[in-house]
Amino acid sequence: MKTARLAERLAWQIGSAMLIMIVGLAFVTSFEAISSFAAKTGAVRPALAWAIPLIIDCATVMASVLWLVRSFQGECAGRVLVVVGLSAVTSTGFNLAHSPHHIGAWAIALVPPAALVLCVELGLTELRRAVRRQEALFLGPGASGGAGAAIRSSGVNLGPLLTALESASATGEVTGGTLSRALAAQGHEISERDARRILAVMRDQDAGLELVAD
Repeated sequence: MKTARLAERLAWQIGSAMLIMIVGLAFVTSFEAISSFAAKTGAVRPALAWAIPLIIDCATVMASVLWLVRSFQGECAGRVLVVVGLSAVTSTGFNLAHSPHHIGAWAIALVPPAALVLCVELGLTELRRAVRRQEALFLGPGASGGAGAAIRSSGVNLGPLLTALESASATGEVTGGTLSRALAAQGHEISERDARRILAVMRDQDAGLELVAD
């Protein structure tokens, strides 16, 4: 089991490093193509040509991050996905326009914008999957109801919950009352009864804390 975890961790680190490298190279390549094209067209002054690729590609990354946030909150991300699509199409179009007009050059020109969009989306999807997996392990199979329902109804996500648990455990034990008060200090109102539900699920999952369902 320990070897499997180490292998999984190593694979995650290698994959993350490769993902960052590909995104960086794709961004630099796309930046050069779009800025050169912008300068040649005369649409902007050559001194400002660098801003065009930043606007386009940063919009893709920004919208992708917003999509991730919306997905965590369970909100509709339709308009955000439209921004992702429009910025990706714009970047691809400018890369194609900058390249020589033959099929081989067009195929090469497609690589940077496609790699940038796909790798950013892949990275955020894996991050979302990792967070969901940690939430499932932390809250246990009962998270779909009981404690999970209490957390969703109060608007408390995993991050604030962990912070509250750390604060409440400073006294040596975590009870429904101390957890409820710790969450209230962060602006999340949750009843002691619902806090005890959360602690019950954690106790069943061997959370490794000294928990008391008072």
